[in-house]
Amino acid sequence: MARIDNRVNAKRGIIIGRTNLKTGLITIDIFTLKKRQPKKISAILSVLAHEAAHHIKRPYRSRFRGRIITRIHYPIFYRQVKRNIKKLKQDKILGGYFR
Repeated sequence: MARIDNRVNAKRGIIIGRTNLKTGLITIDIFTLKKRQPKKISAILSVLAHEAAHHIKRPYRSRFRGRIITRIHYPIFYRQVKRNIKKLKQDKILGGYFR
């Protein structure tokens, strides 16, 4: 991946993880945005918990002000993210990276 000055324009949309609900594939960016250095393992695990929550609490459609919208990030979803992080912290191997 050749880039000028080895930097990314961080002012544009930031995507640090994406998921495919149909195939179950989760993709995580393991490098920082500007300097393209490796991220901390705790940051990668937090993104993994967020993306896994998309598979547990799936998006749904609802009416809002007369329009139909897709709820992707909503309060119950973020509670699930916190539960996922709590499970990772309780793990013997992965829990050590959150300290």
